[in-house]
Amino acid sequence: MKIRDDISLGQHSHVGMARTANEDFFGYWEPDDDREFDLKGRLVIVCDGMGGHTGGEIASRLAVKTIIEAYQNAEGDDIVENLRTAIEKANAAVFAEARRQPELKGMGTTVTAIVQRRDIVYFGQVGDSRAYLIRGGAMKQMTKDHSLVQQLVDEGLLDASEMENHPDKNVILRSLGVKPEVDVDISHVPIVDDDTLLLCSDGLTGLVSDEEILRTVSAADGKNLRQVCEELIDKANAAGGHDNITVQILKVHRTASATTDTTPPETVTQSFTPDQVAASIARARAEAEARGAAPTSSSGGSSPSLAPTAPSMPAPTLAPAPSGGSGRAPAILGGALLGALIGLGVGMLFAPGNTTDADAPALERLLDDAKACAAAAGLAPADLPATEGRSPAEAARAYLTAAIEAQREAALEARTAAEAKSEALSQQSSPLVLQALEALKAGTVALQEKHYAEARARFEAAQVLFAAAEAAQ
Repeated sequence: MKIRDDISLGQHSHVGMARTANEDFFGYWEPDDDREFDLKGRLVIVCDGMGGHTGGEIASRLAVKTIIEAYQNAEGDDIVENLRTAIEKANAAVFAEARRQPELKGMGTTVTAIVQRRDIVYFGQVGDSRAYLIRGGAMKQMTKDHSLVQQLVDEGLLDASEMENHPDKNVILRSLGVKPEVDVDISHVPIVDDDTLLLCSDGLTGLVSDEEILRTVSAADGKNLRQVCEELIDKANAAGGHDNITVQILKVHRTASATTDTTPPETVTQSFTPDQVAASIARARAEAEARGAAPTSSSGGSSPSLAPTAPSMPAPTLAPAPSGGSGRAPAILGGALLGALIGLGVGMLFAPGNTTDADAPALERLLDDAKACAAAAGLAPADLPATEGRSPAEAARAYLTAAIEAQREAALEARTAAEAKSEALSQQSSPLVLQALEALKAGTVALQEKHYAEARARFEAAQVLFAAAEAAQ
């Protein structure tokens, strides 16, 4: 296999300082035939395996091998469909191998795969390995983690800066090979000359900040990219190296149709099919807006950049999910946003007699947000409290109270469902069951503290993990 001179490529993987086996695996493929290359581009993959015995090693290697073979043999030039299908075939292969060998039960792997074809890069994502785009001295995360902490960030219950130190940072909500089917996120962005793409496992991002990654790559002008990968891995090992670490860096020297127009493309807001627990504030606001109750501001759907973002940095465009996929679970507005609304308006809500005409605009905005909370919590118009004849402050209080109660009931229902699954599996000691029990315990604590949205997210995470454990039996 030849590597064309329109790019430079660096690759390296290390077992880390705490592990005895490397469960990470990476792959690269581009066709020798120029016509095929023009049709399919090049494929770059990073996988982070998990599972007892040798399961993680087998899962990651089998996934990389299957993705390359499936993509290589795919017909046509539909990159989105071919990449999605290749990852789905890898999921089926890992799942089947775990069924064939009982000692591999519960094994799985993340996958972050990119296809660079001409001046477009396509991203395929399952799990919490990552892909970044570096351009003009700025770096942006182009994939989104399928993890519990990312879910909490989406719900407004956790700040992104707290993700790497959170006790549940290793809880993955989506992986290859654990269930017979998997939802694959596919997105794409345009690229220009001198862009750099970096793929890595969480052994790097768990210990080295995005800012440090950017500094290291940016300072590597003229260095062999293999050396840059090694430098990043050395930094992770110096910080503890508690996990396997894998990095691939692809520097694009020229694209087939480079252009000076680097205006960010409009982000497509059509949602992809998520996990059972995927419910973000952006989705909640979109649903509320569809009901005519959303506030005027809205949250974006792309992953935020932790480093300064250049004006020309593109936002990833999400590919539509294939028809027939699983439906999205009803979204609930994040508890942090709900709490903020209550906190900001508490003086008005509970002392409406003290308000003046000058407070009217703020009260109207608060009422709009309260309506959005109620709608996003799943309350149909018929279920909303009657507010005729009430002041805006009293009406807002009624909507927020109803939203809180709806969130509490949803959390209780999720706990009941999770506990039902735990009864049949609580005697097992597989990693998936242990993670599920921890999520169940954390949800109970959140429920007691009246953090209902967080409680529901944790209970639903427990359900997903219990279901994965059942499927792995």
